[in-house]
Order: sequence, then C-alpha cells, then structure tokens
Amino acid sequence: MKNRHFQSDNSVGSILKNCMNILSVARSFSSLSFEISMLAKNGSVHAARVNRNEGQSMVPLVDGLAEISRDIGIEIETLKSDCILLSRKISICSIAIKRYYLYTRCLAICIASTSQGTEGSRVSGYPLNSDADDSLNSEMTYDFVESLSKWFDSLSPDQLDNHQKRNMEHLALKSRFNRQQIETLAGDSIQIIENATKRLTMIERSRLTMSYIASSISINTPNLKSSADRFMDLVENTLDLVHQIEKEQDELVKQAQMGKVLLKKLLTRKGL
Repeated sequence: MKNRHFQSDNSVGSILKNCMNILSVARSFSSLSFEISMLAKNGSVHAARVNRNEGQSMVPLVDGLAEISRDIGIEIETLKSDCILLSRKISICSIAIKRYYLYTRCLAICIASTSQGTEGSRVSGYPLNSDADDSLNSEMTYDFVESLSKWFDSLSPDQLDNHQKRNMEHLALKSRFNRQQIETLAGDSIQIIENATKRLTMIERSRLTMSYIASSISINTPNLKSSADRFMDLVENTLDLVHQIEKEQDELVKQAQMGKVLLKKLLTRKGL
C-alpha cells in the first residue's frame, strides 16, 4: 500500500496544483479586465475632446472598444467565479481521495488479519496478501459493501465474529461513500472546466475584435491634427493588453486541458 499511498499523494498534489494554476490565471484575467476598462474610458475622453470635423470616425471606434471591454469584463468575472467554484470542488475531492485510501487500507488490513487473508485469496476484485501494505492495486472494485457480504457468506462462523463484521462493513460503507463523492466532484469539476473553455472562446472573439478596432484607430490617427500621439498610445496599450490576454488565455486553455485529463483519470480509477 505504500506505493499506492504515494500515488494517491501524487494524484492529490497534481490536481491541487493544476487547480491553483487555473485560479491564478483567472485572477490575472480579472486584473487585465480592469486595465482594459480603464483604457477604454481614457479613449472615450480623448475622443470627446477631438475636433468633430477631423475626428468624427474616432468616436464609434473608441465606443466600440469600450463596449468590447465591458463584454470581456463580464465573461472574465464569470470565468473567475467558475474557477473559484472549481477550486472548492477540487479541495473537497482531494480530501475524499485521502479518506478513500485511509478506509480501504484499514479494510485491507482487517481482511488480511483473518484466517482467509492469506496468499492467493481474493476479495472485492483484488488479491490479499499477508502483507497489508501490498494488498491493494489499481484494479480493485470500490463497492466493497456487496463484495464483503458475499465474502462473509463464504466464511465459517468461527472465522469472523459479529464485531469484526460490523467494523468491516463500516469501513466498506465509508470507502464506498468517499469513492462516490470523488466521482461526483470530479464530474462536476470537468463540467466547470468545459464551461470555462466556452467562455474562453467568447473572450477569444472579443480579443480579436479589440485587435481589429485598435488597427482601425491606428489607420485613422494620422488624419488628426491634434491628439494623434494620445491615440497612438491608446493603440499601443490596447495591442499590449491584447497580447497579454492571448498569453493568459493560452495558459488557461493548457491548464484546463491538463485538469480534464487528471479528473478523467479519477473517473476511470486510473488516477487512484
């Protein structure tokens, strides 16, 4: 069980690390959203001060930039909320994994201590050896309640007393409850990641629109006799933010894909 215990620690550690990475990127997104909003507001102020005869085309462009920034802000805040919920789900899931291994290990020790817990005997889909530390493997069945009941029926009355049976049944119930909780939480977490991926697609569209608007502002800026430098600064700052959004977006997509892989392993029992 020692190797399995280390593997459970690695599973929990990998999932928690991935979750924290997702939450960190989401918070970075939130910071960028504020910067975009402030940039759009500054652009609107500059556009309002431009001579209407020479800067009429700037007004709809800057207004469009402000509208896109609001759209991104809404999506990013929702994305951040999803990631916070994900971190909570993953934290509870990691605790359930620890408890699952604790109860299954104790159950293996109890079974191995009986007269039937000898080399070659099988209960609940996995071999039991006299060394309880090696009695679990990745192919074990998690519904120990039904398996134990069948195993009890195969024993003679003097091999196991009622107190031992009740203890094993209690451990089996706890193990099954935590395994079911792992599956539910992992499934919920995958759904949250999928929702976050959809929001990233919408953010991607807004990012491309921002880049297009910035290019349009850049094209129209030379026509201004005044405030041209200010609008060029607006363009440079906007494109810089677009680049940062793309960078954070790529990282979040990477972490989300990694998270789905880790969580699906839990659902297929390969990660336990």
